[in-house]
Amino acid sequence: MRGSKLYVCSAVVAVSVHGLAGCGMQMADDTAPDPKAGLILGVPDSDTIEPSLLPGIRATYVEKLEGTDHPVRSMAVTDAKRIEDVRNGQVDVTFGCVGELLDLADANAADRLRSEYAAEEDPDPVTWRDAVHSTLLGTMPGGVTLSNPGIAEVCEDETLPQNIVAVYRAVDIDREDTQALNNVAGGTSEEAFADKG
Repeated sequence: MRGSKLYVCSAVVAVSVHGLAGCGMQMADDTAPDPKAGLILGVPDSDTIEPSLLPGIRATYVEKLEGTDHPVRSMAVTDAKRIEDVRNGQVDVTFGCVGELLDLADANAADRLRSEYAAEEDPDPVTWRDAVHSTLLGTMPGGVTLSNPGIAEVCEDETLPQNIVAVYRAVDIDREDTQALNNVAGGTSEEAFADKG
């Protein structure tokens, strides 16, 4: 009797190991990866962003994201609802300026920084750009994040830094896409946006 129990247990282990090996072999299938899904770029519909730069900004984001093999479709979004539209999945990416977006996301934090910024005699542009960006990043809802802040200041309000920044759904944007968004921020001046438009 003891020998038959050992035989049955050995057979079950052998079948289990063989079944797992078969699953592992099936997972290693060399099929082509799925093409990247299309992205929706939300373009603000108001004049918060310098209107003469808006077409060039839109074209630059579309070009950079399509360069990562995404088909990109643009759609107008209400200025005040951009962050909410990203969070809800209405759009995958939108853009704005760090200062004006902070006013939308957390007006109290924006007012506090605005007071500190005004109190400085000669505020360092990079230090303040980064301070406003990091404060804005801390206000983003779950699943929503920001690109690096850009060199171009594309909004007219001078009471806070207004460097361009992309707002996007982290689940929809991979590492290559993030690099593309950061390249728009770090490598595109106001003049380049104007020329592109």
